[in-house]
Amino acid sequence: MDQLTTGTRNGPQWMPAECDVSIRPGWFWHEKENTQVKSPEQLVDLYFESVGRGASLLLNLPPNRSGLLQDTDAQSLGGFRRKLDRIFAVDVAHGAKLKASNVRGQSSRFDTHNLTDRDPATYWATDNSVRAADVVIDLDEPQIVSIVRLRETISLGQRIRKFAIDSWQNAAWNQVAAGTSIGACRLIRLPSQSPTKRMRLRIIESDASVALSELSIFTQSAE
Repeated sequence: MDQLTTGTRNGPQWMPAECDVSIRPGWFWHEKENTQVKSPEQLVDLYFESVGRGASLLLNLPPNRSGLLQDTDAQSLGGFRRKLDRIFAVDVAHGAKLKASNVRGQSSRFDTHNLTDRDPATYWATDNSVRAADVVIDLDEPQIVSIVRLRETISLGQRIRKFAIDSWQNAAWNQVAAGTSIGACRLIRLPSQSPTKRMRLRIIESDASVALSELSIFTQSAE
């Protein structure tokens, strides 16, 4: 049973975590809970804490006695959808210049353009012996970056153990985030910072050669 909540790092199969949560305090509709429906802001936080950490979000939406969603629930869901649309509306990494410290076999098949081509089947990879590498992203113009989205090539397994994100500020790299895993999807909210034209992803430790399918950068907040 312990493995259901922790997993086995080098196990033979990859199985995503599952996050079950209700939009209401309980799993069923109760009129007295109509004022306790989770707000769009709370749902966004849940999204980042579940989907943004490689899990599947299963959001319970109990129907009322008419077999329909309560207006408060539907309105909250609509607000949630609109916030997600705004957050992920513009990926400033798409079309930006990317340069990696290592590319597998120096082949275009594994080059960094695969990180921003919006194709989950393509990926940036390093040579077998390279388990620590970085990618520098040069943006077209200074941006206030608020969110970074990363995805490993999960068909090849979850490999990355440790990573960091840097922002170029005052002629030097400044670390703004760090994590211990990426997996199928990792969403990183960055602290407030000055506009920057350069970002850097550092893969610090990996169980095998790096295989990353997406690096997206967003400037929108939930408001």
